[in-house]
Amino acid sequence: MKKNLLLLTSFLLLAGTFSSCKKECPVDEPSKTELLTAHEWQGVDGMEYRNGTLVNTRDMSGFIFLFAVNKDLFVYENGTLDEYYHWEYIKGSPDIIHLEEVNTAPSPITHHFFFLNDTQTRVPQTYDFKVEKLNETKLTFYMEITDGSGNTTKFVYHFKK
Repeated sequence: MKKNLLLLTSFLLLAGTFSSCKKECPVDEPSKTELLTAHEWQGVDGMEYRNGTLVNTRDMSGFIFLFAVNKDLFVYENGTLDEYYHWEYIKGSPDIIHLEEVNTAPSPITHHFFFLNDTQTRVPQTYDFKVEKLNETKLTFYMEITDGSGNTTKFVYHFKK
């Protein structure tokens, strides 16, 4: 009897070893924060739309964004640290990447589209970018601004792994 029980137990353990969890075991998907901080993001382009019409495209290939796990964002332009922010990923509909400037130097991500004067002194700003796409290889985010006349300008930024 002991021999049969031992044999049955051994068989069950062996069967459990060879069974895999192909569909029944959940696979942990990385969080949005993990996706942002997994590697640096290389700029592709920036697009400016006014009232839904493309009016400006900018080459962003010189930009690299590095989202640090300590919630600092380092922005490099052509290999030089240009700016850094504190960042927060906010889940919603759509998700938001909230940026807060750490100093008052002109911000490269907004400077190139808002055409700010390089000598302009500013107080630190905050920016809420809506996330259009974030996966392991692509990051697309945008900001929309509506002026007093009801005209909407949308700035869309594309980055890749």
